[in-house]
Amino acid sequence: MKLLEAVQDLVEVEGVKYDCNVSVPAVFLYFELMQDDGLTEAEKIDVAYRMLVKPDSQIEQPAVKKAKVVKAIYDQKISNGEQSAEDFTKPKNYDFDQDNDLIYSSILQQYNINIRDKKVIANLRWHDFLSLFSNLDSKTPFGQAVFFRGVKITDDMSDEQKDYYREMKRKYALKKDGENQAFAEMDLPHKVAYLAKMRAKKQKEG
Repeated sequence: MKLLEAVQDLVEVEGVKYDCNVSVPAVFLYFELMQDDGLTEAEKIDVAYRMLVKPDSQIEQPAVKKAKVVKAIYDQKISNGEQSAEDFTKPKNYDFDQDNDLIYSSILQQYNINIRDKKVIANLRWHDFLSLFSNLDSKTPFGQAVFFRGVKITDDMSDEQKDYYREMKRKYALKKDGENQAFAEMDLPHKVAYLAKMRAKKQKEG
């Protein structure tokens, strides 16, 4: 059965197959790397190639070919899981930084998976993480937050219902300003990249 087949993280570029490392930590590091203004584009490609291609599959080759491999990994193994997550929660209804604890507790509650365990997260594939995230039940803490943020208060509701939903909206409100509004409209990979850049900026300033 295809459902039970082991997933192989392989990409093929110009007839050569590459075994990829698309664990969650590797992908987050990739996004941070792409936002590093201290490196040239050639340096970024070289580091990304060594980061995302497992050692046994690495071949010394020109930067232009490495760039093709990195792009293939991004297109086929990183960005291809994006749509399901976007379908689950509209961009305006969640924030990875603000909802960090909610996402963690929800995945733990629903799947009994501790994504803050270093051994667990190191072996969790990016696409699998997005699958867990996109299928979080509405009864989880994160699902509840998303629900209350998105619910519309209508005239046919009783005053009691309206007051309740307003209270929940205040409780779970996203702390958005003009910059965060633009962030909310980004697709998933760009959100991760933006957050990585902000974290790097804070570390330099600190």
